Amino acid sequence: MRLRKELIFKQIPLFATLSEAELGVLAARAIEKRYAPGAVLFSEGELRLRHLVHIVESVTFGSVRQRLAAALLDFHRQAGADRFRLPVTHEELAARLGTVREVISRNLSRFQAAGLLRVERRRLVVRDRAALEREAQTEL
Repeated sequence: MRLRKELIFKQIPLFATLSEAELGVLAARAIEKRYAPGAVLFSEGELRLRHLVHIVESVTFGSVRQRLAAALLDFHRQAGADRFRLPVTHEELAARLGTVREVISRNLSRFQAAGLLRVERRRLVVRDRAALEREAQTEL
């Protein structure tokens, strides 16, 4: 049974470069589970899976500017007001968006120069929500 698992793993590109010993360890830990044809594999947490796919798509295909605009719109919706305090630091926001603090600060300055928002330390004032929403649009 274990040898069969090793052969199966060897055919999967992710595992193709593993040594026989590494495949053996993987096969020993692998649990075989069979599903009936048409069985539902994802039901609980399906929304989280869709959300994760959306995040991966936006990071892969969207610019930092688009991701930042989308994050600011989320914070705006959560606050329920045009003036709100950023719930995270620029550093934390950068980590969430897969970039560095300097890029976040630069793009916030650009949004401010374009009249989309006003930055007051950790407070933001959304001045043109429609323009911010256009910035957030990602072409997938």
